[in-house]
Amino acid sequence: SRYGWTASRIYLHSLNVDFQPMWSIDLKLQHPHANLGVEDPRLFTLGSKLYVAVTGYSKNNEHRTSMILFALDDEYKQHHSTLLEYEARQTWEKNWVFFEDNNQLYCVYSVKPHTILRIINEKSIINDSLLREEAHSIWKLKLMENN
Repeated sequence: SRYGWTASRIYLHSLNVDFQPMWSIDLKLQHPHANLGVEDPRLFTLGSKLYVAVTGYSKNNEHRTSMILFALDDEYKQHHSTLLEYEARQTWEKNWVFFEDNNQLYCVYSVKPHTILRIINEKSIINDSLLREEAHSIWKLKLMENN
């Protein structure tokens, strides 16, 4: 939750089988590139570790957003953080989608052009683009009729 452009916070909630809150915790995520707050959390696991990727806002970052990856410990406290940098990035970055394959972390950076980035390890910057291709065709959907 937040008020205006500052002081946004990320909370983690546990729900029961009826989707009612059982507990709630403020993750208290802190990073120099998020001193105005964080938003758009993406919670995921890599192996057995829990992570949250967020968009960070900073007054000392010339109105640039930053993608930040936080590793959480077993008590949902910040273990460490990584500023994810990609040299071809835009000034305003948000909503990278992370996924794991064979214990390697990747993210979908863009859908047009389709760009997938590989994260070398949880404490380093992104150093290469695994896939970058222009979409040259439009997918056509065929509706199936019930016989």
